[in-house]
Amino acid sequence: MAANVTELRRLINKPIESEGDVVHLLVEVRKIIETMEGRFPVLEFFCDWPLHSVLDRRKARKILQTFDKLVVESRMAGGVDSKNLMRTVQPLISASSGEFVGDLGPNERTDVRRGPY
Repeated sequence: MAANVTELRRLINKPIESEGDVVHLLVEVRKIIETMEGRFPVLEFFCDWPLHSVLDRRKARKILQTFDKLVVESRMAGGVDSKNLMRTVQPLISASSGEFVGDLGPNERTDVRRGPY
């Protein structure tokens, strides 16, 4: 895992200039979370998404059902616009990614959070 964390740190600390850069970053995240089996289902979903044209496995369906439920609730609360939708979905994404960064350890966490942006 240390090699993957080093590569992830390298990727995060350089500008993302292409779709390939994003895919490479997500692949490295996926390699790390595979060692933490079952801990980050939402993050795993987003890492899988650009690599699979069909997301039909049980874990992906569960995430999509949760997303669909949030969209329906958002519609019932006054409609779905991009700002409202992001506000609804953000906790789903933030909780998973924030916990993942925290689990990398003190040195890695510091380096991962510091970046060119």
